[in-house]
Amino acid sequence: MRRAAVVVGLALLGCGSGERSFEAPMTLGGEEVSADVLNFGELVYMQRCRGCHGQHGEGDGPYGSAMDPRPADLTRGVYRHLEGERPSDAELERVITEGIDGTGMTAIDLEGEPLNAVIQYIKTLAPRTWRDDQRVQ
Repeated sequence: MRRAAVVVGLALLGCGSGERSFEAPMTLGGEEVSADVLNFGELVYMQRCRGCHGQHGEGDGPYGSAMDPRPADLTRGVYRHLEGERPSDAELERVITEGIDGTGMTAIDLEGEPLNAVIQYIKTLAPRTWRDDQRVQ
């Protein structure tokens, strides 16, 4: 069943206007991530995260305005509930799959390729945190 969801998600990438946000791989947190993974992650984000975190990750989604505290602005690359300047993929995974107590961030039922792809896509929202060529020293 989950494999079918991945196949459907990948197939949807080819539908519509044919426009893709990512045409080339990106290096995020020192790791190269393919354009296909980033495009799939964007699709998952738009389906599962945009409602609260907003179209561009600024915490301004239509459901987010009613939340206290407001959803995180993912473009800032500041993660209050995570350790360090660049949290590990495992830490990002934990927040996504377990949620954050005392906030509107509930557990999201994702695993495998869709989970990895959305983690990588979220990193693109805060290039100053994740891209070495954009970092402020």
